[in-house]
Amino acid sequence: MEPYFQMSRRRRLEIIRAQLEIARRSWESFWEDLDAFILPGRYRYSPSDDDKGDRRNQKIIDSTATLAARDFSSNVMAGYTSPARIWFRLTTNDPLVAEQSQNKTWLHEVTRLMSAAMLRSNLYDQAPIAYEGWATFGTTCVFLEEDPQRVIHHRVLPVGSFWIGNDELGRPRVFMRKFRLTIRQMLEKFGERDQRTKRITDWSNFSDYVREQWRVGQTETRVEIIHFVMPNDDFNPYYEDSQSKPFASYYYESETQAGSYDTGGGDSDRLLRQSGYDYFPALVIRFKTTEGDSYGIDCPGMTCLGDVKQLQIMHKRKAQAIEKIVNPPMNAPGTMKSVALTTLPGKTNYLNARAGEQGFSPAYQITFDVRQIENDISQTQLRINRSYYNNYFFATINDFRNQRATAREVDERSDEKIAAVGPLLEKLNWEWADALVDIWFQVMYRQGKLPPAPEGLRGEILKVEYISIMAQAQKQLGVGTLERFAGFIGPFAQVYPSIADKINSDEFIDEYADSMGVSPRIIRSIEEVEQIRLDRQEQIEQQQALEASSMAAKTAKDLGSAELTENNILGRLANSAA
Repeated sequence: MEPYFQMSRRRRLEIIRAQLEIARRSWESFWEDLDAFILPGRYRYSPSDDDKGDRRNQKIIDSTATLAARDFSSNVMAGYTSPARIWFRLTTNDPLVAEQSQNKTWLHEVTRLMSAAMLRSNLYDQAPIAYEGWATFGTTCVFLEEDPQRVIHHRVLPVGSFWIGNDELGRPRVFMRKFRLTIRQMLEKFGERDQRTKRITDWSNFSDYVREQWRVGQTETRVEIIHFVMPNDDFNPYYEDSQSKPFASYYYESETQAGSYDTGGGDSDRLLRQSGYDYFPALVIRFKTTEGDSYGIDCPGMTCLGDVKQLQIMHKRKAQAIEKIVNPPMNAPGTMKSVALTTLPGKTNYLNARAGEQGFSPAYQITFDVRQIENDISQTQLRINRSYYNNYFFATINDFRNQRATAREVDERSDEKIAAVGPLLEKLNWEWADALVDIWFQVMYRQGKLPPAPEGLRGEILKVEYISIMAQAQKQLGVGTLERFAGFIGPFAQVYPSIADKINSDEFIDEYADSMGVSPRIIRSIEEVEQIRLDRQEQIEQQQALEASSMAAKTAKDLGSAELTENNILGRLANSAA
């Protein structure tokens, strides 16, 4: 067998593809069930399954799980990456560096520019779709492609259309996807055109099949494409060409349709495009993973799948029972076989029953307690909503008690909600938001859409700090501690003023403002505060000096105008001096 590194590039990619497909195969039947019972149309059985309008929700009678997934996505969107407010900010590992006036202004301006650019992109259109897939299938992927006009274009890939492999740290670093493009789209994406005539000038990257389809006008015929992104074996930081970047990218036509694509000879290494990325563009978000897992092993959809299937059966049985009560099967004597009978309301059946024969009557009578099965259905629905954390998100709305919750109870419920969804935020930070913000910063900085960094930040490592509603709510769990501490110290400081010497008031204000998500423009920097205090001290000293000089002048004036007699102290002093 030919050694691996002596094979053509495409042949090596085909070997990797086979390995990735084998590794993912055990998940596919699970994802099919989740697609059929919760999110129809979100699992891609094959690349040819796209752009089909057939009904895919035929197994869903009760849509509780589908609505729960939608509500979960809406809540995470509103609380974590809301387009209505800035949900992140840039800072540094060293707080003292970040607090310097010039650095603080630059960090704030960069955050503002990035947030504005994200609003103009399709990020907030695709993010809810990603959150739905993340919660239901346990794994979702958002692919980022640079857009000259809107910086970055985000594309949520359907589950089943991509395959992944991890590095030694458990991070997805090998990515493959299958998708289809029309002949026209292929030429737009991969073709080299003459700027004047707009005709394709180089057909060497395309198969004979594609060229022939284009020649006969079959421009909307779809062709299956395979795309790989993986660590680049030819990475060289000293070269700036696209093929020397940290991650390599390869596009080529699939060979799954026998006879349609070139499969041998000199064309076996034909690629549509070979390029590279400075970053890993496939942001794969897993709900829960354990060591060695490439795909999410647990998520709300997987947790409640049994309940979802049970719910559909319960609704079927309920409908069948009601149908048997309303329209039961009937018994009639054989002699009445040719008699026209009816079960319509208000109609009359004329019977000529013989002795010993039972007339027209129900085959059996059933007693069915609808309330009991409705109670079971309600309990199942609650479990499904609980699986999607909606009992925490809607804790106040779903409180149907006659006595409404007190303010203290609402606060405690909010704390419980944040504690319950806290692990979700940490997972999103690690696999989604950190990489997303980092890539946006890289691309915008390279495109010249961000101002140059000040001298004080050269060589500093930037980090992302999250200030979304959920992130602030997590931080505010510690605000109560600060408030209780201040409330405890206040009365004692009035009796024992020296207690205030123990409190660093500047740090207290900064800590409280950070926990509450106060804009950094409101809180002055350390340099500004020190300058204000220095100016205030100089003003006090100048005022004291002025008051002292005024007092001395007044004293001298009073002494100069005083009468010298033996009966006053000035006279006695003058006499003693003489």
